[in-house]
Amino acid sequence: ILQGSPALDYLVERREDLRHTYDALFPKLSEAFPRELPPEKCRWEDYSWAAAVIDTRSWATEAGCDVASLVPCCDMLNHHASAQGMVKRYSAEEGAATVEL
Repeated sequence: ILQGSPALDYLVERREDLRHTYDALFPKLSEAFPRELPPEKCRWEDYSWAAAVIDTRSWATEAGCDVASLVPCCDMLNHHASAQGMVKRYSAEEGAATVEL
């Protein structure tokens, strides 16, 4: 479906970059932290799924640097192609995020 599209080239390159990063991290991290990162939970499939979640569900934050936030349910607010949502503030004490749409 993407044959001939620049999106296909981007996806192939992104997947190769992800795989390169994964191969650089694992199994070294699992060996160093077997309890926290057991090998059976750190498979390529799990890593690529987590990267896809972050790529498609994270929001920009106003934290003085480029930081992505995963805010439960807020990804549903940002479905329109021109939506420009931003997490304006997060309070760990309150356990709440303020979102500007």
